[in-house]
This record gives sequence, C-alpha cells and structure tokens, in this order.
Amino acid sequence: MAKKRDLCFSDNLVLIIRFFAKPKTVSGFHIGRHHERKQIMKRTIIYYALALLTIASCNNANQKEENINRMKATTQDSLIFKNGYSEVNGIKMYYEIYGQGKPLVLIHGGGSTIETTFGRVIPLFSKNRQLICIELQAHGRTGDRNTPISFEQDADDVAALLNKLSIDKADIFGFSNGGNTALQIAIRHPQLSNKIIAGSALLKRNGTFPQFWEFMKNGTIEQMPHQYVYSGETDHPIPWQTDHLKGWRTVVSNAIEL
Repeated sequence: MAKKRDLCFSDNLVLIIRFFAKPKTVSGFHIGRHHERKQIMKRTIIYYALALLTIASCNNANQKEENINRMKATTQDSLIFKNGYSEVNGIKMYYEIYGQGKPLVLIHGGGSTIETTFGRVIPLFSKNRQLICIELQAHGRTGDRNTPISFEQDADDVAALLNKLSIDKADIFGFSNGGNTALQIAIRHPQLSNKIIAGSALLKRNGTFPQFWEFMKNGTIEQMPHQYVYSGETDHPIPWQTDHLKGWRTVVSNAIEL
C-alpha cells in the first residue's frame, strides 16, 4: 500500500508544482515587490491546502482498497463448507462441498490442489451453486496407490466419488489436466455429465512449447503448491515418506508420459 500512496502523492504533487511554477510577470511588466510577496503567500497557502487535500484523497482511496481487500478475505475465510475423505477405488479421496443449488464439480490442474486452482473463485461460484471440489490421486490431501496416473483413472475416481455423494448429474469444470479429466468423465460416464467446461486443456503433447516438458523433468518440491510442502494444520514440512510427496513424484514422472 505504501508504494501506491507514494505514487498517488507524487503524481499529484507534480501537477501542483507545474500549476504554480508560473513566471512572475503580468502582460510583460515586472510585478512590484509588495504585490509579488502577496502573490507568493497566496500561492504558498493554496499549495499547502492542495497538498493536504491530495494526501487526504490518497489516504481515502487506499483505505477504501484496504477495506475491500479485507472484506474479500473475510468473505472467503467465513465460507461454510463440508469436507472429508471417501474410499474410492483404493485411495482416500479428499473433497470439499460449498453452497447450495445445481451441482458444479471443480477439478484442479496437474500438480495443483483445490485451493491453488479455484481458491479465488469459490466464493463467487458458491453463491448460487453447490460446489463439489475434488483433489485427484496423489494431489493435495488425496492419497496415492500403486497404479499409473491417467485421465481415464481420474475420471473413474471422480465418478465413483459423485456416486458415493449421491450426485446424480452435475456440470463439470476442469482446469488444465482437470479439463482432460472432465472430458473423460463425459466419455466414460455420460449419465453423470451435464455441461462440461474444459479450461486450458492440453489435448496434444505438441500443443505446448518444448520448454514446458523440460521444466517438468527438472521440477523440485519447492516449486509445488503449499499443500505439498506444508500440511494443512501446521507449518512444519511433511516428511518425504508421506503419500503427499510420494504422490508428487508420481505426478511429475507420469505427467511427462500423459
């Protein structure tokens, strides 16, 4: 905020200086000293008044922005939701449910979680929809198993979870890898699928730059979302032997093959 306040003040200060930086002449004649002093005093008084108004207006603008950001944070923090785990095809799948209304399933991107992909839009979507947010195999708080990761398997896992939650039919929004999973749900489980929204889905390996795959080969745990490095209840790193980080290694290795 300090940077914005400084910028706001400095911009207006430049305008004030330019306004008062006028030559001390009137119609080409030199102003008398007495008259000049009066003019300088007037300008000084007006200058300080405008400077104070500028500071006040900047403070008000920044205060309003701070209040808006605080309201947004409070709204998100105060959202009521249910969460839990369900035994699905040999893994404990984590999910969260927000709001009421027509079901909308949210499927995160590869190497991501509910929060990292959808954290900022959940408050908006949950105003008039029931959100079923899912973390896929070896992602976030969902466990891993000794089977390959694939979009088809993810689709079957999501379908099984929806059946356990008694969701007969839903709109499905998947982002990135989640978009491919959403498409597979429509193909493999059409009875569950209403509208499918596939955002930024990568349908072909050559649909992105080669550097993308090089990055995947050289990825480190420090580059992964918060949930992979820290648990949800403490800021202490999760040991390497847990499902979260073993799953992360699986995600990286399998993403190159997908």
